[in-house]
Formats: sequence, structure tokens, C-alpha cells
Amino acid sequence: DAGGKAGGLRAALEVFDPEGVHEIAITTTTGSWQAMLANAKDPAVDRIYHEAEVVIDGALYAHVGIKNFGDGSQQGNPTKPNVRIKFNAFDAGKDGPEKLRNLRLKASGGDPSFLREPLFYDMLRTLTPAAPRFGFAQVTINAEPYGLYLLLEHADKRMFKRVFNNTDGRNYDSENGCVGLNCPPKGCATIAKYYAAQQTPIDGEPLDFSLLEALVTAIAQAPDAELAAQVGALADLDNVFAVYALEALTSDYDGVLAAGTNFELYEDTKTAKLHIIRGGADGTFSAFYELDHPWGEPNHWCDYRADAFYGRAWTVPELRAQLDAKMRALQCGPFQNSWMLPWLERYKKPLAVELASDPKILYPASDMGGLVGELVSYIIARRHLLEDLFGECP
Repeated sequence: DAGGKAGGLRAALEVFDPEGVHEIAITTTTGSWQAMLANAKDPAVDRIYHEAEVVIDGALYAHVGIKNFGDGSQQGNPTKPNVRIKFNAFDAGKDGPEKLRNLRLKASGGDPSFLREPLFYDMLRTLTPAAPRFGFAQVTINAEPYGLYLLLEHADKRMFKRVFNNTDGRNYDSENGCVGLNCPPKGCATIAKYYAAQQTPIDGEPLDFSLLEALVTAIAQAPDAELAAQVGALADLDNVFAVYALEALTSDYDGVLAAGTNFELYEDTKTAKLHIIRGGADGTFSAFYELDHPWGEPNHWCDYRADAFYGRAWTVPELRAQLDAKMRALQCGPFQNSWMLPWLERYKKPLAVELASDPKILYPASDMGGLVGELVSYIIARRHLLEDLFGECP
């Protein structure tokens, strides 16, 4: 009962302990929290950092910044805002636990099971290291219980150091959505308006979008015979197809393929290539789209969206082989009972216990069995589809 509830998660041993739960208490002014509640209902409300005091497992972090993040995931449960904690928002030299500068507390308004998003990241991690770590936290705001939150790693220099052993690159956030790896509707010349460099450029250099511009131009213009070579010179194709395959297999309606959102591109200066880092994976495992058209028909908020590179990969043999290899790796790895069943057993009961006392929960904790059953049914259906495509696993 180290987690405070018999049968629940044990006390967390480190920040991103996937089988532990933190106790996090946030204290801020009433006005600041009311502003964040307003933003959870209406994303148009300005997002600014509010000063707060944060206590994590008894350790005090004073004079830090908190603000909202995410849109749909907040509106799914607007009484329980997502909270980004930025430890150095007001003090440039301040660190959080384990020298982290940022933490994300996600209310899982789009994933009431608290299972789909963590499952997506753990599945992705079997293919590429560029997946955020996660944990869980029981959170209070101004001494009021707000229940269970998903604790997520933020894509920043600390993450880039862990994944790439490099912090000198630039990262580009899909700021406006509906772009993905494509050119914006007005052409590649406007790409800088759609992406914002979130890191200070190296040695104060001006913002440089040349690599990103070259990538989207190659996707749009390279002939089939040269497509793999041109794009492969600019982006890590092993990473790209890992993300593509998992998004397609989980019918992620709010990712790179479907909406051009919930990801960042990191430019690794050691390899001079771009990598996709996913986030916001709560839109997974909830639909059942065709693999060659994983954005659904139609995509109701991005009329012109269709990921051009993914579409071309289905018709260019060299690229199709790489995509198929990633889907096969998922089919014979995480989608198999030997991987999936232990994963579900690890989380479903402890999370149900943690959610049982959640005052902001969307569904009763007793519904966890049904939510797990839906997830298992989805996995089985996809497994049958993959067997039709590739045959049974060895």
C-alpha cells in the first residue's frame, strides 16, 4: 500500500515511474486558477504562466510557473485542466526534480481509461527511443483534490539529451496544426509561419527553417525513384515510419497523419536529420480507420489534410517495405498476447483503484473493465487485419 490505497499504484520511485504514483500539491491564487479553468472550457482564453508553489512528494518548489496545455483533451473534462509546470518560468536557473525544467500533468479528458495514451507510448518505445516517458500523480489544487493525472515528459533539452545525447539542435512545434510533414496550403515558402522554433537557436543564430523547408519540398516534388533518398537524407526514416505505423494501427485521429498535430520535429545536428517526437496520444484506439487512409473519411477539421509522404509510401516499393516492416514489428511484438496481456494486467486494477476516489472522473471506476474490454477488442481486430496482410507471426 505504498501508494496510499490498497491495490493502487505504489509510491513513485523516480519522476517517470510508470508503476508509481506521485503526490503533487499546487498552490496558486484563486484568480490564477479560475483563469486556467476558463481556458479549459475555451482554448481561446490567453495562456500565460501563473506563479505557483508546487510540492512533489514532500519536496517544495517555490516561485514556479503553471499554465494550461492542450485543447480537445481539456474540453473533454473542463473541470479538470491540464497543467504544465515550468520550474524556470520566473527563475532561469531553477530546476525541478531530477533537474527537469518542465513537467506535464494531463487530466486525460480524452482518455478516461488512462490506458490508451500510456499504451501508445510504450508501444512506440519498442520501435524508437523518441517517445515521452510517463508516470501518474494524485493532484491537489489549493488543497482541493483533483484526482489522478497522467504525468508526461516534456519535449525539451532534457529529453533531447536523453534520446539523442545532443541539445544543440532545434525543435519545431506544429503550431497551427493541419500541416504535418506537408507544405501548408499556400506553399512551402510559408512554412516558417506554421512552425515555431521552441529552442534558442545555436549561439544566437537567426531562426533557420531550411532543413524543414527542404523536407516538405522533397515530399511534394521528388519523383518516386528519388523520394526515399531525398527524404532519407533529411529525416530519420526509421523514426518516421515507427510513428506512421503505430498511428495507422491505432487509428490516431489527432496525430501526424490525421491532423498534423501533437508532435514536434527535432533537428539532430549530429546527423543533420529531423526526428518526430509524439505527444498527445489520447486520440488512439477509439476508431477503426483503414490503414492506407488512417485519417478517416472525411477529416472534419482539416479539409485539405492527407499526409503526402505517408500516401506516397504506399506506392513507392522501397518506402512501402520500410512501413510494412514497422507494422510487422508491431504485429509480432506489442500486439501479441505475450506483450499486451501483462501490460494490461500491470495497470488496469491499480488505475481503477486510483480512479475510484477521483472527484473529477468522467466515468465511474467500475467502468474500467468495459474500457479495457473495448481496448482488447480493438487490438484483436487489428491483429486479424495484420495477419491478413502479412500472415501469422513465427
